[in-house]
This record gives sequence, structure tokens and C-alpha cells, in this order.
Amino acid sequence: MIHVIFVEPESSGNIGSLARAMKNFSLKNLILVNPQCEVKNQESKKMSMHAWDLIENARIIKNFQTAVKEMDFIIGTTAKTKKEYDSVKTAYSPKEVLSKIKEVEGEIAIVLGRESRGLTDEELKKCDINVFIPTNPEYPTLNITHAAVILFYELFSSKKSTTRKANLKQKQALLKVINELIEETNLKDKENTKQILKNIINRSLIAGKESQATIGFFKKLIQKK
Repeated sequence: MIHVIFVEPESSGNIGSLARAMKNFSLKNLILVNPQCEVKNQESKKMSMHAWDLIENARIIKNFQTAVKEMDFIIGTTAKTKKEYDSVKTAYSPKEVLSKIKEVEGEIAIVLGRESRGLTDEELKKCDINVFIPTNPEYPTLNITHAAVILFYELFSSKKSTTRKANLKQKQALLKVINELIEETNLKDKENTKQILKNIINRSLIAGKESQATIGFFKKLIQKK
């Protein structure tokens, strides 16, 4: 199931426009995190057109952590792409990211940031993978609903496969055993290594059976130490 999370929206009109874009692509689950504006008013109703029901049924949640805690795969959005050595902010194009959704099982979240400043570094860090839309580098920031339409199109044009990918609990279990191994090493920057390996696991969209087999292998390594 796909969820669209809009973090701290600042414009009622953008809430309405986002709901309309969602309905264009058969998306129904809207989550608003700590709105900084009125959610249900004449402006949002006017801009939503025939998608007013999405706003009426939208879940309003106080903070980002609560909004994503039950999601199996979280896609953050950013206007900027960072250098490859930045393990937190590395971002990928919609074709690199969203075409892979067809291989994911469970709850999927597409997270859109504030109109004025997007998602924070900490919020991006909590996402499994981050996506950016290639634009003119002199003016890279798109209107939030324009960006959403492009992302939704990529999602809508992809087809589901029958491959069952690792869910949230399986990925957490795998990362836990990987982190245990890292803690037993003499690496100087253990936290950055953990983040890099987390990024690799999430980008690979590892299958459920593969994750279980990998966990078993790593546990045997730990036992031998």
C-alpha cells in the first residue's frame, strides 16, 4: 500500500493540489505531519477539486517519527543531489528509485517536505532511499505539487512483480546483526559505516528469503568470534 506523507505543509492550497494529484494516479492514503496551515478550508477544497474526500480522510500526525514508524519502505524527496561520499544525502533519480517499488511488499511511504525548506537532514536519514528530480542547477527547486506529479507518474507507470522483498522487520533484523558485527571491528567511523551499509541494503531491495539467509550467515560469524 502506498502512503503519501506531507511534512509540515505551509499552504492549504498545496494540500488541495497534492490531493488532486494523488487522485489522478489512484493514490488514496494522505498523511499530514504537523500542518502549519488550515487543512480543511475553502482554498484546499477549491484546489482539490474532486479529491476532497482524500483531505477529509487524511490522517494528521504530530511528528515525522510517528508517521513513518510502521512503514516498510520510505522514499524521501530532496531538491539537491549530494556527492557520493555523503552517506545520508545521496539521492537518485525517479527512474532509479520508483521503478523499484514494484518489487517492494508492505507499506510504502513517499515523503514530501516543507514548501520552504524541504526535509531536514535527520528526516532524510530516516528514509530508506532519497529521490531527486533532475532540473536546472541554477533553479533546482520545484513546486511541491509539480514534484509530486512527476514522482506519481513514475510510480503509476511501473508494474507490480511477484517478487516478495524484505519487509520492515526483516530489514531491521538484518541491520541489527550487521551492526553487531561492526561493533566488534576496529573501524574508526563505525556510525558512518552502519549508515553506508544500511543504504546498500535498502537500495538493493533485498528479498525476504535472502535477508533471512544473510542473517543466518552473519550470526554464525558472530558465534565463531
